Order: sequence, then C-alpha cells, then structure tokens
Amino acid sequence: MGWSFKLHGALAGSLSAIAVLLGALTFLPGRPVAPGWWRLAVVAAIPLLAAALVRIMLTRTDRGTRWLAFRCLPGTVQMGLAALLLGGAVLVGLGSSNPLQDPRIVDSRYYAWESHSRITREVSRSTYEAVAADQTRLFSLGMPAVMLAAAAGLVLVAGELRRDEALTRQQA
Repeated sequence: MGWSFKLHGALAGSLSAIAVLLGALTFLPGRPVAPGWWRLAVVAAIPLLAAALVRIMLTRTDRGTRWLAFRCLPGTVQMGLAALLLGGAVLVGLGSSNPLQDPRIVDSRYYAWESHSRITREVSRSTYEAVAADQTRLFSLGMPAVMLAAAAGLVLVAGELRRDEALTRQQA
C-alpha cells in the first residue's frame, strides 16, 4: 500500500477518533465541548470522504472484492475502524434520541422544537442545555465521526486493492 493511502487513512481515522472523544466528553457535566474544535471534523469530513470515494471508485472492483481487501487489513486496523464506526453511530443515536430539537434563545427565554407535537415550546435552561448538547453530539461530532471512519476504511481498502494490483502486474 502506498504512503498516500496510509496518510489519508491515518488522517481520517485520527480525526474520527478526535470527534468520538469530543462526543464522549459532552456527557461530562459542565461546558460540553470547547467551541471551535468540532469545526475541524465537520470541515475535514466532506473532502476526505469525497477523496476516499474517488479512490475506491478508481479501483473498479465489486463489493465482494472490496470486502476481501478489507479482510486483508491487519486485525488491529479492522477493530479500530469498527470501534470508530460504532462510536460515531452511538453518538448519532444518542443525539437523535431526544424528542426536542433545534434549541434557541429568544429574549432570554429558552425554546426547543418538539417533534411529537410539531410546535416550538418554551423549556427550562437545563433542558435547553441538554438539547444543545444532543445537537452537538449529532450534527457536529457524530455524523462527521462516522463519515471520517468510513473515509479511513475506504481509502485503506483502496490502497490494499492497489497493492494487490501492483503485485499481480509484477508476477505477470
């Protein structure tokens, strides 16, 4: 596997791990996440995933071959990718489990949209903070963590397929 695949996979995997860690920190009392740190994961997720998708599509292989290439990755890498995907999925699940969404402050009052009754209602400050933390977990950390973990897995599989292609060419 070439160094660019390893670098791309390591960058995406590291950012995914940071996003999962920051998401886990939102469960601690106090200020959930330092403002600005999650923006890196959000901004990096889209181009890294797009580049990984392009790299995997350039291999022109079917799903079964990609699965076999994934199985050729070291076990620790497979487990790490699975842990990152699971951590991101847990953040997404916990962030979307709250029936209250879209927290707002208007005239020093706290509001949240209630999905069951489809109205915006006034809520307490503690409820507002809980809803805001859930939204941070879901949109700012959970989804980018899953996207970055998927990007890391895809690019490492693409690198493994490229390595196999090079070995096949050498043997011919």
